[in-house]
Amino acid sequence: MTKLELEIHDDIVSTINKVRAMNDSGIELIIPENSVLFENIINLKIIQNFSENLGLNVIFTTPDEIGNNLISMLDGDSNVSDFVESPKGEILENTVVSRPKFKFKMPNLKKGLIFLVLFGIIVAGIFMAAQTRRAYAKIVVNSQALTRSLTVKVKTDGSTNAEQKILLGFEITAEAEEAADIETTGEKTIGEKAAGKATIYNKTADEKKFKKGAVLTFDKEDGDLNYITQDDVTVPASAPEDATDPASALKPGSAEIDVVAENVGETYNLSEEKTLEVSGQKKASFEAEVSKEIEGGKSEKVKIVAQADIDKLKEKIKTQGTDSATNALKRKVELKQAFIDGSTTLAVTKETFSHKLEDETDKLTLTQTVTAAGLIYLKEDLSKLTDTLVQDLIPEGFELSDKERDTNVEVLGNSNSSTLTAKEADIQVTLKTYIVSKIDENSLKERLRGKTFDEGQKVLGGISNVKTYELKITPTMPFFNKVPMNPDKIEIEIVRE
Repeated sequence: MTKLELEIHDDIVSTINKVRAMNDSGIELIIPENSVLFENIINLKIIQNFSENLGLNVIFTTPDEIGNNLISMLDGDSNVSDFVESPKGEILENTVVSRPKFKFKMPNLKKGLIFLVLFGIIVAGIFMAAQTRRAYAKIVVNSQALTRSLTVKVKTDGSTNAEQKILLGFEITAEAEEAADIETTGEKTIGEKAAGKATIYNKTADEKKFKKGAVLTFDKEDGDLNYITQDDVTVPASAPEDATDPASALKPGSAEIDVVAENVGETYNLSEEKTLEVSGQKKASFEAEVSKEIEGGKSEKVKIVAQADIDKLKEKIKTQGTDSATNALKRKVELKQAFIDGSTTLAVTKETFSHKLEDETDKLTLTQTVTAAGLIYLKEDLSKLTDTLVQDLIPEGFELSDKERDTNVEVLGNSNSSTLTAKEADIQVTLKTYIVSKIDENSLKERLRGKTFDEGQKVLGGISNVKTYELKITPTMPFFNKVPMNPDKIEIEIVRE
């Protein structure tokens, strides 16, 4: 017995031809899984009957579960063993074998009724197979390479214009908020001002009025200390010590006044009887003395916001904010859109400091909002524009391939002859594609539907500028091998050479 291994796409016709070519009366027909023969039991019936008419003993063998079920339905007495050899000499367990030499035994019923039942089954099988029938046409067309470079202006105003080589663009914007902080470097002294009382002495013959804010100064080796009077004061003129004796020594007139140190700090604390000068007056005419201890002065150094801190913080957050805004802008670009690199413009739209200049604080925080704008275009619009611009290069009967095309875009940048902003940009577009034979797939499907295999071959062969073609109809059915009427069940693949 000769083993004959079939291919998965071997249909009834090819199988019968292979069986006929065998030189052995005993054939083990090995059918692979998912074979087209298992699409309908009628396929196996036809092969069985054909082999029987030739006097051949054919055994069906398959590892396919559905196939085994169909084989078992061929003949109730067809199970000859539970184990048969595989094409490689291995033992396949529970493999069903069918031998056509066993005749089908008609049940003991009226033959007319049985015939009608069988006929109905056959018709139903043919109908089901027809419903699943599909056609596949592969067409290899002639092609020519095409490369063309074009300068295109992308603009946000107006519309796409092939004659002027203008592509409609769109401005998009995005915002990003960033925050940063630094340690402050400015310093200032804070504290309490010393306060006390001083007596002003008038050595002149005329009384003297001093307004509030008069300055009394203590002469100190490491710097003068100033004290400010807190009220207006009138100091009487000098007079004899003995009012009854005009010739007696003169006694300076005096007046006591509250004073406060000009600045804070312990340095301004003075004990009683310290001598003070009256600002703007000669010491021989006016002089002052601490009459009540000037005390309570104290100080400490604290951190404040310096201008250098503000400038440094702005510079620190600058890159941070622009990067975030730029990334946010590019995240808004959809797959169908293309972003023009270099078209981004950035602006600080909001800036908030946690403290003002010279405010007391150890840390300064800046929260900044940056707005980014950029230019985009639709990839489909660019594709349509380039197709229009190269139409003059396409010979009659050909068209641009929509499967193999490479479009490279280079931004020209800002120069005397080109522009690059968020509203307008010049780009260099290089198109690399193929020109292929023009075929209307919908029209071709209309011409193919309902045609026999041979008629379909003639339709495909009649297409101009086609190098090769191939037509398949599955499942294969004797006398019904036609292209489906439904265009949706016809698949056409166009491949360039």
